[in-house]
Amino acid sequence: MSEIILYKSPLRALRMIALTSLFVLPCIYFIFSGDNPKFIFWLFAGIFSLGYVVGFSNLFDRRPQIIINNKGIWDRRLKFETLLWDDIIKVYPFHVRTPRLNLKSHSFICLALKPEISKKRIAPKWVENFNRKVRAQKASISVSDIKVNDEKLLSAIKQLCAEQPENRAAIISKLNLK
Repeated sequence: MSEIILYKSPLRALRMIALTSLFVLPCIYFIFSGDNPKFIFWLFAGIFSLGYVVGFSNLFDRRPQIIINNKGIWDRRLKFETLLWDDIIKVYPFHVRTPRLNLKSHSFICLALKPEISKKRIAPKWVENFNRKVRAQKASISVSDIKVNDEKLLSAIKQLCAEQPENRAAIISKLNLK
């Protein structure tokens, strides 16, 4: 069976570690220099150093995030098993932008599922309210921290949903999502 396995991007984890260092290193400098109130800098250094934990855990996480095969698509963050290609009705992109900078900060691929499939997932009330507010689907694949071109992945998912089951293996073997 042909399949495509997508992993987290190590560059995003390295960027998190670098940004964390911009906050932690000045705090350490102020702790060991002068008559500054050391408690507040210890507090800030402790809080900001949690970024190291997140950054290094993302850097060394080698588990697959998304697996695309003949049967469907599997995302580790979704509570579904594999979403079958025949159960996906519509596929569309969704971008969360930073309000003032107007930058694309987080990208999703929203999968509209058949009603009987989408009822299987039980999400907390606040998640359902958020999805309704931003017009997202219950099955949304986050592609911001994945090592993939999100436009190519979107077009590949659309193509695989529309294709006949016997032709999907050939399409998956030809895909280049980098």
